[in-house]
Amino acid sequence: MSAGLELLKSLKAVRQFFADVGQLLLTAEGMMAEQSWEPIGDAGCLVWTSAMVTKSSHWIPRFAARHYVCPQQFPNVVAIISVLIDDFEIGKDFKLTEPVVSASFFVLPEETSEEHCRVDRWNALWLGYGYVEADGTPYSIDSSHDDWQETHRWKFMTMFGWPLVDIGNQESLKAKIVDPLIQLMVNNRDKVT
Repeated sequence: MSAGLELLKSLKAVRQFFADVGQLLLTAEGMMAEQSWEPIGDAGCLVWTSAMVTKSSHWIPRFAARHYVCPQQFPNVVAIISVLIDDFEIGKDFKLTEPVVSASFFVLPEETSEEHCRVDRWNALWLGYGYVEADGTPYSIDSSHDDWQETHRWKFMTMFGWPLVDIGNQESLKAKIVDPLIQLMVNNRDKVT
């Protein structure tokens, strides 16, 4: 096979990879909807990308994330399901050895109104800062943690994740990401309310 055909094949594989990541997030969104969680905002899931010729290294996203709320059951909580794709230029302490599917939830102060129940998009990245391995083990941070800052606007969070290659179908997505995320919020109801 010629070098040109090999390159084209690789580019098509990259395009299919992103189509698969999008499908994973859509499937997770449907599973979250079954539990009454709604996505925040529009269908956008990428940030820190560029279409400019001068920032061509930013054409490929480093992560894709969807944020969710469930005001009836968890009025001051934001849940996030994300795919951490790459560690390019995110920060010196952010490291990935492989793409990861991450889930997290953030508890905001009780007085937070429904229209302000949001967290910054970068909060989808916590798993990449080395607090926990991507093996399903949950890790929590609250205001007593060294890395917590008042500017975060949340008072408690929990995160966990799995390597993307371990989330190969709907059953593994449900069993390893969506169901544990919902269960962690239920188990931490004392911190959630």
